[in-house]
Amino acid sequence: MKYQALVLVIAILFSTFMLRSFSASREASVHAPISETIHSVDAYVVPTLSSQKNKFQLPVSQGLVRSLEQKDMVTSSVDTVAVAEKPSVNTVASLCGVTAAAYLVKDITHESTLISKNEDSLRPIASVTKLMTVVIARELLSPTATTTITREIHDRADGYSSLEVGAVFNVQDLMRAALVVSSNDAAYALADMFGYDAFITNMNEKAKSLGMNQTHFSEPSGLSYLNQSTASDIAILLAYIYKTHSEILAVTREKSVSIVDQLHHRTFTLSNIDYFAGTKAFIGGKTGFINESGGNLVTLFNHDSSVWAVEVLGSDDRFADIRSLLTCVQKTLKP
Repeated sequence: MKYQALVLVIAILFSTFMLRSFSASREASVHAPISETIHSVDAYVVPTLSSQKNKFQLPVSQGLVRSLEQKDMVTSSVDTVAVAEKPSVNTVASLCGVTAAAYLVKDITHESTLISKNEDSLRPIASVTKLMTVVIARELLSPTATTTITREIHDRADGYSSLEVGAVFNVQDLMRAALVVSSNDAAYALADMFGYDAFITNMNEKAKSLGMNQTHFSEPSGLSYLNQSTASDIAILLAYIYKTHSEILAVTREKSVSIVDQLHHRTFTLSNIDYFAGTKAFIGGKTGFINESGGNLVTLFNHDSSVWAVEVLGSDDRFADIRSLLTCVQKTLKP
């Protein structure tokens, strides 16, 4: 009887002790700092990816890698007439925030491709077309020759006109308008001054002579999705303009330019639609957008003693994509 009473007392004391321990433990867990329950993300290194001539690695987070693995990955290529396809997923570019279906970063000084995706895939280039339009106008037309913006030119711009009907501009100012505000009527006016069909023929012959073998132009503005090229071909054009017509790039890096209506003696100020205009290291470039192409942006930047062509085609955010590519490649090249 005494033994049973002793066992009962011990059981009661043990139960009390356990109850207090549990309560204390629970209270401690409720009031613990939340930072102690969050696990930090370990650094992860993407397996080495090879471009045509360079290899590099980029540090990214495991969390981002896992989220990528859960996405559908689609790779598509177009051999003839192309329209904007769903971008394929490239690990490095996606983790750097690049949305473009095709892109290229090329050191044109040393002819070295730094990073690329679908750079040889044929795509609509939209108003990137106007780079070639201006090259041909520069080589075939007198900069002081003038023409009138007619109603017919205005109508061909398909609602995307930037110049007044009846205004008279010289070739130099039409080229400025085509480059800075991507004026479609300026592009058509330039082509008409030489002879429309002959002008388009010269655009295609120039592309062929430069080695832009996958490029075709059907009109001078880029409104047609039949104006098609590749990131690789456009890099050839950018290099040609840089070496031969640097004055074209000088216009594209101005924040604004002035053009004069020669008939009515009016001056118009055009603000550059390229966000990189006027920024440090930006040499020049051209925007482009139609529904079939998505956002396009082709640029040249100074990097140390080199010149880089940085291009995105079929982008959801072309300016952000260019910045992301520049940042990622610069980090990669650091010793």
